[in-house]
Amino acid sequence: MKILVLGNGFDLDHKLPTSYYNFLNFCNCVLCFDNYDTCPYYEKLTDTQKDYLEKLKHNNNLLKLFSTLLEKNNLLYYFNNHLHHSGTNWIDLEREIKNIVNQFKLFELDFIKSNKSNYKIDTNHRINKLLNDLNLHSLIDKTWDDITLNAVHASLCSYLENFCLSLELYISTFINHTEISGISPDIVDFDADNVLIFNYSTTYERVYGGTRWKENINHIHGMAEDGNENKSNIVLGITSANDSEKEPLYVEFEKYFQRITKHTGSEYKNWLDKKMQRREKIEVAFFGHSLDPSDSDIIKDLLCNDKTTITIYFYNEKSYQQIIANLIEILGKEYLLSNISGYNPKITFIKQREHQLGNNAGINITRDTKKLYRLYILSNEEITNLITKITEKIREKDLSYFYSQEKTISLFEALKHSKIDNINYKDFVEICVQLDYVINKSGQPKKFDPKRWSDITPWEEEIPCNTETLKLINAINKSNQKRFDENTNNTPYHNITEMKTVMEMTNALIDMLNEEKPTKLYWKNLSDLAYKMVNNKKFEMALNSCSKIPLSIFVKSKLQYLNSIYENACYDAYMSEQIEQEFNK
Repeated sequence: MKILVLGNGFDLDHKLPTSYYNFLNFCNCVLCFDNYDTCPYYEKLTDTQKDYLEKLKHNNNLLKLFSTLLEKNNLLYYFNNHLHHSGTNWIDLEREIKNIVNQFKLFELDFIKSNKSNYKIDTNHRINKLLNDLNLHSLIDKTWDDITLNAVHASLCSYLENFCLSLELYISTFINHTEISGISPDIVDFDADNVLIFNYSTTYERVYGGTRWKENINHIHGMAEDGNENKSNIVLGITSANDSEKEPLYVEFEKYFQRITKHTGSEYKNWLDKKMQRREKIEVAFFGHSLDPSDSDIIKDLLCNDKTTITIYFYNEKSYQQIIANLIEILGKEYLLSNISGYNPKITFIKQREHQLGNNAGINITRDTKKLYRLYILSNEEITNLITKITEKIREKDLSYFYSQEKTISLFEALKHSKIDNINYKDFVEICVQLDYVINKSGQPKKFDPKRWSDITPWEEEIPCNTETLKLINAINKSNQKRFDENTNNTPYHNITEMKTVMEMTNALIDMLNEEKPTKLYWKNLSDLAYKMVNNKKFEMALNSCSKIPLSIFVKSKLQYLNSIYENACYDAYMSEQIEQEFNK
């Protein structure tokens, strides 16, 4: 099973203005809407956001609703104040909320410990700075009692709820209706079975799935919906380190509390539990997610599960370093190091690939496959058009449509599931042998596992893939191995050990060292070659000849590596010989 986990970086990767910085600038322009084009925040908006403001001009009711939610919202005042003093264009709202909540928790605990009905604070009390930042100046240096505490608590909850409502309105009204061009090849190629989304938008459904096929999607923090004016559906809060409190203070700000009260669900736990019972491996990919400690409870469920292997996509070096720092905070240094190292690490990091423009790179076949499993929601005309389209693609052997071998197998299985009987698996074999095979971490062609296309009944009984799909998978695996072996044997350096002259060996070594995309199998072959050629004088002369040829740094570094392995191999052979001689005395 494959679980795709999406964070806000996913929306940002699709050029949507969904960062908190984007949203705060928009909010401030709304508050000075009569002159928003001269507002100092206007120039900080993206072009897309400026279009949003133009649309607000023609919708007074929407503008009034935004204004009502944002006016006198002291939480917005606090966020603006933080941005102003930081001098940056980035803010972590959840950490700022945590700072506010923790300070009020400490203050309330101090009040409780004082055992007084009235609690006088002086000018130097640490809570005064927070009150100033929240624009609650009337409470500075004042005497507090239970009524004041409860009133401030209720106000903070109201500020957060109105802020969430305005954010949900922004996303449902604007973000969810913004046109998107280009798709992520990483998302398409991962080919998820289940999607765990931390975003509030419907970007994934709109681009990669279609809103009618979202049964395996869990919006863990809620989804922005139209028409919400009184109660927000979205989760925005904190995760406390101490979950053992019987009556936690400010529980309304806790994410787990909001997930319960807002019914966002935890379907991902069921995905994990079902696969755990069947002892199956689970592939998890994080995309656009910073793995922030505020989501540590969910992150631990996924990362610390014995059955999961983790791939984390990162945008750039800065985001990669931030992810590492967050993982250290969540998992600890030792656990992280032990799981990112070794030959087959549990956690791997991959840089995101550039978007592909257009709407053809694996998306069409993915959508068509999903439709085949849900023909019951299509009209008779839609079904006819779908089958006609797929039939034509098969007849034309349109490789741009079929995209990859894995997606082609999925389409074939979906056709068989839908009882489309006039489909011949041999046609799909002919298509797949023209598509590139994938090289796995060991440098070998990836072998497709039929269990990838099995299904599970509600009573947890496994339904194997169609017998013809099994034949297709076996034919593809056999063809891929054959193609790989032929390609490997055609390399000019595959038979160095059999070469008779130094010149032949030298030329073959140069070809080998010029390999532009070395795999793990390449490095293994390099090491094996060094040990096979121990004390071979012609090979040593060939290495020496290579060192005298002008080489690029790229090639020279690999030559140095090969030399070091060869020297180690010769040393090992010498030590083995000495030990054997001593033993035989």
